[in-house]
Amino acid sequence: MDSCKQGPEFPAWLQSQINISEIDISNASIVDAMPNWFWSLISTAEFVNISGNQISGHVPNLLHLNNLHELDLSSNDFEGPLPYFPPGLLALKLSNNSFSGTISLAIFMNMPYLIELSFSKNNLSGKIPSSICQLQALVALDLSKNLLSGELPNCWNDSSSIAVMDFSSNNISGVIPESICSTASLRSLHLSNNRLSGELPLSLKDCTELVLLDAGHNDLKGEIPTWIGESLTRLEFLKLRSNMLAGHIPPNLSRLSALQFLDLADNELLGTIPRSFGNFTAMKVIRKFPGLIMGAFESAYKEQMPLTTKGNTLNYDKLLSLVNILDLSDNNLFGGVPEELTKIKFVPQKDASGSLSYIARIKGQVQMGPSFFCVHTQ
Repeated sequence: MDSCKQGPEFPAWLQSQINISEIDISNASIVDAMPNWFWSLISTAEFVNISGNQISGHVPNLLHLNNLHELDLSSNDFEGPLPYFPPGLLALKLSNNSFSGTISLAIFMNMPYLIELSFSKNNLSGKIPSSICQLQALVALDLSKNLLSGELPNCWNDSSSIAVMDFSSNNISGVIPESICSTASLRSLHLSNNRLSGELPLSLKDCTELVLLDAGHNDLKGEIPTWIGESLTRLEFLKLRSNMLAGHIPPNLSRLSALQFLDLADNELLGTIPRSFGNFTAMKVIRKFPGLIMGAFESAYKEQMPLTTKGNTLNYDKLLSLVNILDLSDNNLFGGVPEELTKIKFVPQKDASGSLSYIARIKGQVQMGPSFFCVHTQ
């Protein structure tokens, strides 16, 4: 019954149902408090999806739901602390609610089969418990847009299945943990909008399957490592903007033949723009490709990459596989724009967004016109 209007009251007819195995009342225009009888009603359910409504209330402990494999409460008005969940869950989606308090150490100690976990867009605070690393079947982890603090746990050595980690938009500090690339399966790493410090760790070079790396808007220092161009050969999206990165831009970044999105803006980079940047193979064509990051899990986790234009931040998801973006602005670069960059087909303004006004300001001989190309040189 997904997308079938049942509201605004919670559908009372459900109370008369017995032996329910699946229930889907997502996007049903329900604006109501969750009745207590619902949690007993789903005692036999394997699949529960009530997402996309405005259902309010607290969620009780759900350890008694022994048959439950997937629970989706996302995009509602639930509040209060996180409850305890049954051990047989494969997918747990609580994003876009008002859950608050800390994440208990015990929550993750009894879910050995969990594949997808999304707590994004809540009011969760405190540290991320190290027990999260015990979720050895986990493929997608999203804790973004909360109030989490402290350091990232350094315990990922046994997380052999994880493909997506999203810790963005929290208050996380400390360094990027060495063990974060212990899993060869990691394809998407979101660390932006935190207070991470130190340098990009050498261990990141072991993330050889990485397609997306977003560490923008942190306090990272040091130089951009040359091993990015040597080891992370599958990268399609690299964002390091708004840090304190210094030194020259490594010319061998152009060896990233799949790269479409490169944002190094608002750092302390110096020198000239490498002539080799005209060799970005993927940027020479405007292309569309299926299965952006997750492959089979594409519908489970929607990738986004924030793009900052004239102080405004826009989130691109569906367009992410369509655009070519190169932003080196607000650094200490000098000299002109290499002629080789004219070979790259940056997406025109009108093809990306009818309302977007973003024109490159370039001091040099090359005028690219409206595009997602932005370089300020001195």
